[in-house]
Amino acid sequence: GGFVTCLDVSSGNIRYQAGGTLTISRLAPSGNVALKAGTSVVDNADAGAEDVSAAGLLIEAGTDIGSAANPVETTVITLTGSSAGSGGTFVVEADALIVDTLTVAVNRVLDTGVVSGTMTTQTQADVVAANNGPIVLDVGGSLTVNAGDGDDEGIRAIGNGHLRLDVSGFVSLQAGVRTDAGHISIVAVDDITQGGASNVKGDITSGTGTIDVESSAGKITMFNGNSAATSGADIRYLAVGAGGPFAPVQSGELSVGDISAGAGVVSLKATTITDSGTSDIDVTAAGLRIETTHASGGAGTGVLPLHTAVTTVSASTGTAGLFLSETTDLVVDTVGPVTVNRVGLDGTTLTPQTDAAQSDLTSTGALAVVTVNGSLTINGGGDGTGVSATGNILLQTGETGEGAEDDVDDIALNALVISSAGHISLNAADDVTQAAAGDLQTQGLGMTIDVLAASDTTMVDGATATTNNGDVRYQAVAGNLTLGEVIAGTGKVALLAD
Repeated sequence: GGFVTCLDVSSGNIRYQAGGTLTISRLAPSGNVALKAGTSVVDNADAGAEDVSAAGLLIEAGTDIGSAANPVETTVITLTGSSAGSGGTFVVEADALIVDTLTVAVNRVLDTGVVSGTMTTQTQADVVAANNGPIVLDVGGSLTVNAGDGDDEGIRAIGNGHLRLDVSGFVSLQAGVRTDAGHISIVAVDDITQGGASNVKGDITSGTGTIDVESSAGKITMFNGNSAATSGADIRYLAVGAGGPFAPVQSGELSVGDISAGAGVVSLKATTITDSGTSDIDVTAAGLRIETTHASGGAGTGVLPLHTAVTTVSASTGTAGLFLSETTDLVVDTVGPVTVNRVGLDGTTLTPQTDAAQSDLTSTGALAVVTVNGSLTINGGGDGTGVSATGNILLQTGETGEGAEDDVDDIALNALVISSAGHISLNAADDVTQAAAGDLQTQGLGMTIDVLAASDTTMVDGATATTNNGDVRYQAVAGNLTLGEVIAGTGKVALLAD
C-alpha cells in the first residue's frame, strides 16, 4: 500500500510496481518500461520534463495516469495504458507514437543472489480508461492506433469519458476508437486515415457523444467498411487541405466510408468529397450538410455518387458537381447549424465547433439527385431557390417492389430549380408536382427542359417552365397533364399524356 518514487534510471528493460502511488521523474532505458501502481502513476511535478524515454511504455494504474495539469511526458515508440480511475489518462509524446500491445520482461533477483528461473513478465494492449475517465493523447509526431489484443479496438473510454487525440503529424486508425457516452475529438495537422484497403477495424464510435474529426492541412480517408457512429449525436468531418489558391483539390479530400448519426445531423466539409466504396450507404442521419471548399471540388461522381439514407439534405459544391443516391424519401431544405464538441486538452472543457445553417443544393458543375425508392421534395430553405447549378440537372425518383403507381415516389417542387448553362431533366416514378413557386428555368441559350412522370404531372396555377429559346417536353405516361405556363421563346414545346 506504499508508494515508489523513480528518479534517473537506465538499463535494458525496467519495471516498477507500487501498491499505492508511483511517482516518476526520468526513466531512460535502452529497452521497454512497465509501470504498475495500485493507485496512480504521476509525474514528479516537473512539468515539461521528459519522464520516460524508451522503446515502449506500459502503464497500468489502479486510478489515474498523469493529470491534465501534469501529464506523463514521453519519448517512446509504443504505448499501452490502462487507468481505472475517473481521472483518466494524460500522455504527452514528443514524437511519433504507436498504440499497440507490449510485453516487458525483467529478471527478479532472489535472496540467494541469483535470478529467478522465470522472468517477471507483463503484457498489455491498447489505451483504456475505465470509470468515466477521459483519454488525452497529445502527440508531437504521427499517431498509429493498432488492435494489439485482437478485439478491434485500440483506444477505449469506458463510460462517459471524453477522448482527445491531438496530433502534429498524421493519424492512422488501424483499430477502433470508442467511448460509450463521451465526446470524441481527433484533431491532426496532416492526413487522417481510418482502416486500409483490407482493414475495416478503424471505426470511431461515441454513443451519445458527438464526433469531431479535423485535418487542418491534410485529407481524410475512410477506407470502405470503416465507420463513424453515434446514437443520435452530431458528426462533423473537416478536411482543410494544404490551402492557397493553387493547392490541388485532392489536398483536402474527404473519402467517406460509413457515417451514421441516427437522429443526429452530419456535416461533411472538404476541398472535395468522394465515396470510398461502391453501393454501401455512406451517410445515415436525420440531416446531411455537404460543403466543398475548392472551386474544383465536388461531392460524389456520376459513376460513384454518395449513397445516403437521410431525411434532409443541403449541399454546396464546385465544378466537379453534386451526385447523390438516396435510399428512400429525401427533402432538400435547410440543414443545421451543425455543432460538435471539441474536447479540450484537459479532457473536460468542451468548445462548440459549428458549421452554419445551409439551404438548397448548389453546384457550379452538374447536379444529379436520385432516390432508389422514395419521393423527392425541393424546398427553398431561406429563399425561393431550391436547386441551382451551372451545368445539367437531373432530379429522379425510383420505385422498387410496388409494381404499380402509388403516389409515394413523387417529385414535388416547392422552390425554383434553375440551371445557368445546362439542361434540366425530371424523371418521377410516380407524379411530378410544381407548386406556384416550383418553377423550372434554364438560362443558357437553347438549353432544354424535360419532365417525365410515370403518372400525373401537375403545374398549379402560377408555376412556370422557362427556357432561353430551348425546347420543352412534358410527358405524363399513365396520367393527366395539368399545365401552368410554359415559356420557350423560339423553342418548341411537346405535351404528352395518356
